[in-house]
Amino acid sequence: MAKKRKQYIAHVSKARSSRAVMRDLAIGFVANRDRLELINVKSNRIEKCGPSIDAAMSKIRHKWIVYLGSMGRTELGKAYIKLEEVRVANEVFKHEISEQVGKIHKALTDSIPSKQLSNVGWIATPTL
Repeated sequence: MAKKRKQYIAHVSKARSSRAVMRDLAIGFVANRDRLELINVKSNRIEKCGPSIDAAMSKIRHKWIVYLGSMGRTELGKAYIKLEEVRVANEVFKHEISEQVGKIHKALTDSIPSKQLSNVGWIATPTL
């Protein structure tokens, strides 16, 4: 008797291939650039977003770990960063990340005096 093959399910296959595409990639946002950047965390460089990567990020939901940062500079010129790690509880699309962590990031930014605040940003990596 022949071995029974697993049934092909399209959305499961697309999710699996998108996880493979996103394995070493993260999304970064810095306020002074005002746009999302795709970052290769293994080689530490900014990547160009092709159609397969764009589809993997925008059309398929992922669980994300988001590292929020607020950067400041003291009156003496010494730079410092306040960081916080947030695990998004449910699977969301790429464009929904900032909505999920907005209140936490605002509280982190408010903890730095407005005179010292120089920049804010976040990096999000999908959990596999």
